[in-house]
Amino acid sequence: MNIAIATLAIFFLFTGCENTDKKRELTPVENVAKISLDMNWSEKTECSHISPSMRVSNVPKGTSLLVFKMMDRNATKFNHGGGEIKYSGDNEIAEGALDSFNAPCPPKGLTHIYVMSLKALDSNQTHILGEGSVEKAFTKR
Repeated sequence: MNIAIATLAIFFLFTGCENTDKKRELTPVENVAKISLDMNWSEKTECSHISPSMRVSNVPKGTSLLVFKMMDRNATKFNHGGGEIKYSGDNEIAEGALDSFNAPCPPKGLTHIYVMSLKALDSNQTHILGEGSVEKAFTKR
């Protein structure tokens, strides 16, 4: 009995660490819009689950969902996640708005380069209407 419980615990430990990003079949529309994206690190962001404040512009008409994903150019295997935000026309995205985000946390004193990417999806969440990205350096204090 104890072996079965231990086996299940190990199974859930490893399967719980899988990438939980929602998988969709996405098709880019013709002439995908180039979205402008900017983000600002704050003291709250370092080694937390608090996403940075961001600003988007040139979001195409018909966008209902913004999907964000962040990667570290210096540690490409680390999943920083991202999140999804229902788009209502507001160009300001508040700090902490992303629900599956792992903030920058490079080794102390080192600078890593982070890329935040963005896809704008239609109301069916099957078509990419626009894309954008921004790169920012982050140094852990």
